[in-house]
Amino acid sequence: MLLVYRFLWIAAALGVLACLLALSNPNRRAPVASSQWVSIYLGQFALKAPADFRAYRDPLTQMGVNTPNSPIQLRDAIRVERGVRTGLRLLINTLRTDLQASGGESMFTNPSENYLRLIVRAHDAQKQKIAQAVTDFREKQTRVMRTRGVTALRTDFEYTHMPLLPLLRFRVQGYLITAPLGTAETLHIVAYHPPERAQEYRAVFDRMIGSLTVGQAKAEGGGY
Repeated sequence: MLLVYRFLWIAAALGVLACLLALSNPNRRAPVASSQWVSIYLGQFALKAPADFRAYRDPLTQMGVNTPNSPIQLRDAIRVERGVRTGLRLLINTLRTDLQASGGESMFTNPSENYLRLIVRAHDAQKQKIAQAVTDFREKQTRVMRTRGVTALRTDFEYTHMPLLPLLRFRVQGYLITAPLGTAETLHIVAYHPPERAQEYRAVFDRMIGSLTVGQAKAEGGGY
């Protein structure tokens, strides 16, 4: 009888493992058709997304995790995703203007210089947070780009998603875009998807980002 119970336990465990592998398979579902899109209004963000993507406030925003003396403060963040491997994370960060740079010199003296420093500083800080939150983060390239008439930075990267079961780990590909919102805030767009579906999800994310509006003053000459 003990052997029978042991056999049933092993069979059940293998069945659960097979189900988990099937659910984690990135090829089990194709990206949704364009006719299945819905409008999302959450926090400071409004955009269109596929109907089977789930939108929710980022837990870090609700917990209020900002360090009091940190020069960069998180103001709002949401996730619009389909599982842990596919989606967008949208964040608004504020650079505090009441802090002084090293040596007592104000960080805000030259508007054009501050504009570039704001983007670079915020982008590097957000990139570091992503690297700390995942496993085997690998930066592929960082480049300057133009989006909606403003200068922005984009970093392409890859990392490994590590669930509780090591057998289910998989690679994730993505990018981080940092664009200015006014003179002291930045918008961060973090997109992530299975590497083998990059072409398909690029079109999905381009449409999502193209529909994005933010409830904040735009940078002069364009922006979100």
